[in-house]
Amino acid sequence: MSNAAVKRELSEKLIGVLEASKDSSPRRSRTAPLAENAPALLGLIGLICYRGLTLSVPRILLLLGLVIGSLVERHFEELDTALLDGKLELVRHALESVRSDAELAEMPVRLDESLVGHHGLGMAIWRANGEILYATDQADFPDDWRRRPGGPGRGTHIWSGHDGRSFRGLSGQARLGIEGSEPLVVAVSTDLIHHQHFMASFNVALWMAVGLAALVCGLLGWFAARRGLAPLRDICRDA
Repeated sequence: MSNAAVKRELSEKLIGVLEASKDSSPRRSRTAPLAENAPALLGLIGLICYRGLTLSVPRILLLLGLVIGSLVERHFEELDTALLDGKLELVRHALESVRSDAELAEMPVRLDESLVGHHGLGMAIWRANGEILYATDQADFPDDWRRRPGGPGRGTHIWSGHDGRSFRGLSGQARLGIEGSEPLVVAVSTDLIHHQHFMASFNVALWMAVGLAALVCGLLGWFAARRGLAPLRDICRDA
């Protein structure tokens, strides 16, 4: 039976009870039946509120879960972007300090030291013609990045590596301190495997909590409506 049908049936029964009470007690005041049956009116109002809550609460919880999940994803993206921007600026500064080919040959050692403790962080440096100057073991960039003077464009990008892992990275141009040298392409990336594992566990816990909260709200609403409708059931039974 639909919500409208339930409310219509209960309203009809309540009206019938009120009219019968009025006809059977002509000496009482006109407000007496209404006062006597006030619990029934409150019960009907409680049923309507319960029906509304059972429809609105799950939707609110669903929307809340989606918003929280989106905010957590955005937080991870901001953290990764800050990390990658910092490493890109570090490489640019290091390359600008290179004044000779001998210093350029020693640059990989300095870059390796700057990446100590950053697990999952990849870096690569190419000449404008695509020749690679430096690459870490974690470097797994798209093939077309080295052929673009400025990389794939501004902002971070997400791609799948050759082994199926997902990466977030960015790239930009950098110049050596050697006069007349061409701009280099620098790319940095971070492995998303830890973020993905965390988000998978987080989503399971989040939706379990949302489902449990919806169930509890439904049970509490049902209990409250049942208690509120008890006088109405008694009146309908006596009628």
